[in-house]
Amino acid sequence: MDEVGVFEHCIGAGRLEGWFCSSSYDNEKTGWGHLESDSFEGHLFFHLQRSPSLRGVRYFRRDPVAFEVVEFNGRCEAVKLLLPSKEQNEEVWKVEPREVLGQTVEGRLSCSWQLVKAQNWGFVVSDFFKGTVFWHVVDNPEMVDLEFSQDDVVEFELYINTTRGDQVRARKMKFLRAAIKDPVAEKAEESSQRRLEKKHRWLVNWRKGPPPDWICKGCSYPNFGRNKTCKVCGHPRPPREEWPPEEEEELREAQQAQALTAPGHGAGREAHGEGFPLNEPCRHGLQGLQASRPPPVISAQLGSHVPQSGPTSTVAPEAPASAPRAAQAAPACFAEFNRILGKAKAEEEMLANVKAFLDGMAKSLGDGKAKQAFALQLARHPWFQTGYELRFRPGAGTFDVALTPAARALKRKAKAAALGRCWFLLRLLAVSLDISRPGCSIPQAPPCGCQHLAFLQSLPAPVVAGAMPDMVGKKVGGRVVMVSSLDEGHPGENIIDGREETYWISTGLYPQEILLGMSERSMVSTVKIVTSNVRSLRIESCAEDDPVNFKTLAEDELEELSGRLQVKEIPCQGVEPAAYIKVLILSGYHDFCTVHRVIVE
Repeated sequence: MDEVGVFEHCIGAGRLEGWFCSSSYDNEKTGWGHLESDSFEGHLFFHLQRSPSLRGVRYFRRDPVAFEVVEFNGRCEAVKLLLPSKEQNEEVWKVEPREVLGQTVEGRLSCSWQLVKAQNWGFVVSDFFKGTVFWHVVDNPEMVDLEFSQDDVVEFELYINTTRGDQVRARKMKFLRAAIKDPVAEKAEESSQRRLEKKHRWLVNWRKGPPPDWICKGCSYPNFGRNKTCKVCGHPRPPREEWPPEEEEELREAQQAQALTAPGHGAGREAHGEGFPLNEPCRHGLQGLQASRPPPVISAQLGSHVPQSGPTSTVAPEAPASAPRAAQAAPACFAEFNRILGKAKAEEEMLANVKAFLDGMAKSLGDGKAKQAFALQLARHPWFQTGYELRFRPGAGTFDVALTPAARALKRKAKAAALGRCWFLLRLLAVSLDISRPGCSIPQAPPCGCQHLAFLQSLPAPVVAGAMPDMVGKKVGGRVVMVSSLDEGHPGENIIDGREETYWISTGLYPQEILLGMSERSMVSTVKIVTSNVRSLRIESCAEDDPVNFKTLAEDELEELSGRLQVKEIPCQGVEPAAYIKVLILSGYHDFCTVHRVIVE
């Protein structure tokens, strides 16, 4: 038996009683849910859009509810759902919102401040009228920087917005008092606080459990702990030296240090022909660093005895004297480091010599604490203030030199800017050339390196010609007739101001419309659009004096660039001079999209 046959006896039978199959938390995430009842078998579907009384109401699984059954698009659904508490005081006596226009009434917010901050609008309900009423932050400036919760009490005035099809809205909203939290919500907050404390305990020591989630230093993208590199920019996970030390690793380092104090393990030993060769002043500096370290007293902890060449002594030198001795021994090694920096001419050669020098130091300094002291002293060298950083890896006992995240970001931006400028000049030069002449061609991809010069030399003499003007630009008399979404901080005029740093942003569902008036009637050959998070769009034109009847010029899809700017040139086949251009955004990769520029040629 089909679904209509199962619930056929319930259609038109009046209000029925049943219970929810899931809680309000799950239903609000999906926008729909199911019911069960003794009046039928199976689960009955319902949609929150056809049950406005459930908005902002908390209920749980198996809570009773009253409803009606109707057939909608060949499918039986439950509509007009009411909880028993609201069923007794059903909104029969309530008036429509239009009947209380111009009056100041009290109501309750249907969403929290985080959601309003993301979308710039929300809904409000009240005991003085039926249903919910829409409100926007433009009409309610006092709610912009206010942190409020769902069901908080506010005061507002109802009016009709004529620009949105006579829609009833709320304005002049003022916060009165916070809502009284129920025990269920307080319990949820306590559970959230416990989860935060548990996460803090995990972050105390990364290596005592699985790696925690981490935030990329290059692009601030949150990554899972199992990801060794950032999913967006490829930046590596924080290295081991940034993790808290472990007792086992300290014990292992102490064992190595004790073994190095035995005869035949001097501090100034050779690098055995590996790495960068060390001269006599550098070896003297290494001996000073080793001597500055106090001998560890660990024989009682390890249960082992260290052979001594002379009389045994457990008296360690005083700690305050070790730091000055290390500071005095470090300049001898810095002199060798300065010689390496002055010897190299190219940056790649300098980095290779520095890494070879550090490898030799790592093999000569067997003690982990001496290596750490050397790394702290060398990191203060002025060369490491030019975008490079020195990393000491205790687990591997090695040194590493790499660019800082900020220096890498600046290097990428400079390379991209240089390549973009060269490609822009090439395109600008190609516009002024007669492309039909023999030997003249435009590359399909931006050339790199010395290919720029070869391409410019291969171009014939330019022909004086001007680029086609932008027919909807603000400077030539173009105008924005209408946009489907309104945001005071990002108005529609930003589309035609000629700047890519300003933009118009959508605030609602798709599709979105942008209607532009051209400076004069002309044939449309190309539309260039700069957007973000746009999936598909359609270009339409109107040749009449009033923008009523439109004809499709082109339709295209844009590539997803993870929020970066999408630049697209769309060729159009116009059959008559156009007076208006409509850009129809059919779908997007995100809930909101932006349009930075629209150029019509």
